[in-house]
Amino acid sequence: MNFRSMDEFWGFYMSQHSKPSTRRWHFAGTLMGIMLSIYGLVFNWWVILLVPLIGYGLAWYSHFFVEGNVPATFGHPIWSFLCDCKMFGLMLTGQMDKEIKRLALRVLSWLTFFAGLILVVKRLLLTVVSMFFDVSMRVMVLWKNELDYQDL
Repeated sequence: MNFRSMDEFWGFYMSQHSKPSTRRWHFAGTLMGIMLSIYGLVFNWWVILLVPLIGYGLAWYSHFFVEGNVPATFGHPIWSFLCDCKMFGLMLTGQMDKEIKRLALRVLSWLTFFAGLILVVKRLLLTVVSMFFDVSMRVMVLWKNELDYQDL
C-alpha cells in the first residue's frame, strides 16, 4: 500500500492496532525501549543493543499472537516508528480513547458517504431501466398500432 501522508498512514496504523491489548504491548515495548536507552546512555552503552530487540519484540508479539496480523513495520518502518511514538504519547496522556473514537467516526463518515453514493447510483439505474421499459412499451404500442393499421 502506498500512503501519501502521515495522516493516511495513521488511519491504517490504527486499524492494525484495533485491540486494546495490542496497544498495551506496544506501550510496554516503547516504555522498555526508552528505559533501556536511558540506562544504556548513563551506565552501560552495550544495553542499547537490546532496545530494538525488546521494543520491537513486545510489539511484534502482540501483532502475531494478539492482533493476528503482520506488523506495519515490515512495509513502512519509519512511519510505523513515528506512529508508535504518537500512539505512546496519546496513551501516556490518556487521549488514546478519544483518538480511537475520532478515527471510528471518520471511517463511519466514509461508509455513510459510500452508502449514499450506492443509493444514488441505484436510483439512477432504476430510473434508466424504467425509462428504457417505458420507451420499449411505447415502441411496442406504436408498432402494434402500425400493424393493426396495415391490416385494414
